Amino acid sequence: MLTELVLDANVSNWLSDLGRKIENRLFRPSGWRIPDDTDTGISFGEAIDAGGGYMEMDVLHMASRAKYEIRGGYGEVGMGIGEISKLQGLVNRIVKVMPKGARPSSDLVVLPGGSITQFIMGPTQDKPALVSNDFKYSSWIYVHIGGELAIAAGDVGLMFMVDHNVSVNFLMNAATMNASGMLGNLLMDCLAWAPYYGVSVGLGAGGKVAVRIIQTVQMNPA
Repeated sequence: MLTELVLDANVSNWLSDLGRKIENRLFRPSGWRIPDDTDTGISFGEAIDAGGGYMEMDVLHMASRAKYEIRGGYGEVGMGIGEISKLQGLVNRIVKVMPKGARPSSDLVVLPGGSITQFIMGPTQDKPALVSNDFKYSSWIYVHIGGELAIAAGDVGLMFMVDHNVSVNFLMNAATMNASGMLGNLLMDCLAWAPYYGVSVGLGAGGKVAVRIIQTVQMNPA
């Protein structure tokens, strides 16, 4: 009986230790967050929504409070998930007079957006935290759900910081991946990730599931 109790205790301790190791591996803080961003872009299409633009993100090192500004262009493609506003008819009439049905959008600098938490290290990364050089020429992949109500829009999803080659491979294979496979691959290959959100103004009255790829082209102290 005593032997069985000792074995049970050892198994329980081993499982508890394993659980802590897995948790520490999956949720290691990177020491950085994005407190705000600014983006301006334009999109086209209805069932399939495609577009691009320009994005600036403030990157904050939480320990030293050092702040940097990273800038880059982005491309985005999404799939519409239906009308969510009775204003759709009015918006469509406005869009029809725009060149090629273009729909501009911007957060006008003042509207909020950024990471909801600090970035979490990717589970396959061995380094204990990110350093500023990791952000130079990095790529970002934002998988999100967005909603538009006339001139107001919002989105929420996951932002992945990745190496450039990961974003290239992602582009080449995205058409053949399902949603769970896409997120799983990004989680395993990313340098870091975080839940993310944005608010903007533009033209629209529908919802969409979209992927945005941002390529950093410049990083400066803020």
